[in-house]
Amino acid sequence: MKAKLTVAVAALACQPLLAADFLAIPKESGWSGYAGAGMGYYELQSNFVAGNGLRDLGDRNGDGLNAAPETTGDWWPQPVVDLRYTFGDSGTQLFLGNLIQDQVRLDWTQQLGVRQRVGDWGIVGLSALFSTVPTKVWDDPYNLGERGRTDRDSRGVRLSWDGIAGSTVGANYSFRKIDVDNDIAGDSLILTSRISDDETQLLERDGNNHYLELYARWQLSQRQQLIPAISYNIRDRDGGAEKGDGKGFQVTYVFISKAYSFTTTGYVGSRDYDQDNPVYDRKADADEYGINAIGFWHNPLGFENWEARFSLTYVESDSDIRFYDSSLYGGGISLVYKLR
Repeated sequence: MKAKLTVAVAALACQPLLAADFLAIPKESGWSGYAGAGMGYYELQSNFVAGNGLRDLGDRNGDGLNAAPETTGDWWPQPVVDLRYTFGDSGTQLFLGNLIQDQVRLDWTQQLGVRQRVGDWGIVGLSALFSTVPTKVWDDPYNLGERGRTDRDSRGVRLSWDGIAGSTVGANYSFRKIDVDNDIAGDSLILTSRISDDETQLLERDGNNHYLELYARWQLSQRQQLIPAISYNIRDRDGGAEKGDGKGFQVTYVFISKAYSFTTTGYVGSRDYDQDNPVYDRKADADEYGINAIGFWHNPLGFENWEARFSLTYVESDSDIRFYDSSLYGGGISLVYKLR
């Protein structure tokens, strides 16, 4: 996918922190984590994303190759699952869950893996990434007649090292293989001689993603934390105009109390391309920014082990090509049961 909503990934990367401390593995054996569900309403502006296996979204007919995309909105189910089982004696933890930072892209990627406490060296993890509900994209985004939806699947692995050498510094690396089932991007423009058959190959979206994030957690007080992070992403696509990289910086503020907690994340980044897009004869480089806020109501109305979550999100990608501009904003509420 192009310069659209990767900013949302970074802006929400720290959302699960209050639900499960990623720098700790319980010392006792047993289940932990959380599970729940909710609803959210989001407005999406994109010429490329078309929903997912649960909901259709987006404008089937574009407004022109030089126009920004239409904004469409809908209610979305928000399942929340993060299940873990710990072997206390060995410090080993198995986990299964869907990542909130992927959900905001309408990407229902799951992870199944293992984390291991390694003495004073921190916690290392390895997980497989896979999509149970594929993202929908337009088969030919440049078709201004009637675009068709097709699946975009991703699968790969994630490596993590939390609390490196006993510090509050951590790192995550993920590799994903991207597969668009029926990728005919640009085919409709061959008929109008805007681009050639050879040039459509520059628009192919299959390929690989490499993502690296480094972060630190600073304890400002007993109740407050500050979490800065930097990220670097490589998009190794089959199409030369799809290849490129991205860089980002985010800061998350966390406040924790017994009854209520909240996080606020701000993000700025850039997205660059290696080659010109043949439709426009220039690159679709973009500046990206966003803000996200989440409130946590612990034990609402006296219900032990339950938690209500309220979220607001605004992210935007401002491309050098208006057709590639994108944004996502909205909010949601979910009710979660905590196992431990």
